[in-house]
Amino acid sequence: MKKLALLLAIPLVLSCSKDSDGVEASQEKVLLQSTITTFPNGTILETQYSYNEDFLTKVVYSDGRSEEYTYDDEYLMQREDFNGATLTATHTYEYFNINRLKKYTIENENGISYFKYNYREDGITVVNTNDFYRNGMHDQDGRFEYTMSGKNINYLEAYRPLETYKRYAVDVIYDSRNSPMLNIKANVVLTSAALIGGEKNIRSLSRAGIDVNEIYETLYTYNEQGYPTQAVTTLNGDPAYTIEYHYN
Repeated sequence: MKKLALLLAIPLVLSCSKDSDGVEASQEKVLLQSTITTFPNGTILETQYSYNEDFLTKVVYSDGRSEEYTYDDEYLMQREDFNGATLTATHTYEYFNINRLKKYTIENENGISYFKYNYREDGITVVNTNDFYRNGMHDQDGRFEYTMSGKNINYLEAYRPLETYKRYAVDVIYDSRNSPMLNIKANVVLTSAALIGGEKNIRSLSRAGIDVNEIYETLYTYNEQGYPTQAVTTLNGDPAYTIEYHYN
């Protein structure tokens, strides 16, 4: 089964046991400057983040890819993906109000994928899409239903059209520490569009259902301000990747 982009859009950072007392958010605007991701085969991916104040403006990867972000006031309006000088995808964000998405679209060589958001009175958010497997490939129709704890998505169910049983469910457990992207203006929008993440760090993420059974778990260390400096992630018990985080 195709992998969800929600597992790739923002690096997963998951917690170790020494976070039980929690750390209050720092008064200083800590901004993520770079990451170094190492995979089991020895491949290393370096990522650099650029800002205008605390607005994320550009992300550059060592493999030649990059992302550029455009804003209107405090609203993230567009993200453009490049491979070298070639535009490969355009992400567009529409809102009901700040940090509350109305529609998210991805346009690339495969067509246009859309995700339409509906916020129910019972606290469940419903996302209708034509790209059920989240690859930006205009793949299949479906919907996601998720609940939130604060600004963190903690449970998600995925359904195909006209089916009453869920194709899979995602359970997320967070720590009480600070996300590396906590102070970045686009953080909530980006994590909501990816249907994962938020203000805290993910300790475990499990996806179970038809033809899928995945458990991501990570142990990581923190600096004195409560931000992760290293995360070691496993997938079903096997090494997946290690991320080092560097801040301003």
